[in-house]
Amino acid sequence: MMKTFLLLGVSSVVIAAVLPSLPAKIILSAFVLLAALTEAARCARKKRKII
Repeated sequence: MMKTFLLLGVSSVVIAAVLPSLPAKIILSAFVLLAALTEAARCARKKRKII
């Protein structure tokens, strides 16, 4: 899970540096946040099933 968050963070920083417009950066950050929340929810469900 930590590798996924690290990969999302690094890729979003690289893409945000390449994109010149602010709206594109906002949309990108929204997608990254959505992906991070989805991954966290998936991990929480796995932990809950184990217990």
